[in-house]
Amino acid sequence: MQDKIKLEIEKLIKKDKVVTLDQIKVHIKSDVTMTIMRKLKSLGYITSYSDRGKYYTLFDIPKFSEAGLWSFNDTIHFSKYNTLKDTCFYFINTSVGGQSIKELEAVLKVTVRLAVGNLLKEQKVFRAQFGGEWVYFSVDGKVRNQQMAIRNSVSDSQVFSNESLSASLITDELKAAVILFYSLLDEQQRRLYAGLESIKYGHGGDRVIGELLQIHPETVSKGRQQLLGKKVNLNGIRQTGGGRPGVKKKHQE
Repeated sequence: MQDKIKLEIEKLIKKDKVVTLDQIKVHIKSDVTMTIMRKLKSLGYITSYSDRGKYYTLFDIPKFSEAGLWSFNDTIHFSKYNTLKDTCFYFINTSVGGQSIKELEAVLKVTVRLAVGNLLKEQKVFRAQFGGEWVYFSVDGKVRNQQMAIRNSVSDSQVFSNESLSASLITDELKAAVILFYSLLDEQQRRLYAGLESIKYGHGGDRVIGELLQIHPETVSKGRQQLLGKKVNLNGIRQTGGGRPGVKKKHQE
């Protein structure tokens, strides 16, 4: 009987992809929450970070994005990092330049103020003001210093911004100049340059810069990761004093 309940729950979730606890109860004709939760645990489940964790799915159903997120019908959101608070914590700690509430909400597509506020109260994140808004950083001193340095750098000299690109305000002249410069670079330099502009842009930068330069977002992502991880191949890069050997002039006697 118990195995039959587990099988029925699995069958329901695989058919509908995402279900609520009430839907499971109706399907198996049982109101015993504890039994259902035991069966879900044995199947391997995750709850949505949206809708206060109301929705359930199985581990092998979501097709998570590069960022570790999956949305069902663009309205119910799941994260491989678990709850909304856990997901905010992950995004803040792994971001290149910290995260503001606005930036987190643009990616997660839900209100995050309460979750981030709880992280701050628990001293799991650090907060500082940049450009008139609060930005949240890692509490790890070394990571935070790097994040804040990049945030300062981007604020001071940003070629692209979320607002200008998303609103299509970037001029044709600037686009042409960027694409011309990009075309003069070798393969590694192109990847690193694209990665740098993605870092400046922030979340969603891989896609936006990829569209601008007409390359795959994964290529942009690889360049970004190389820069942040300092995994750059220096072979073939001209050293100081590089180039052709000097030619001695012959003087006529």
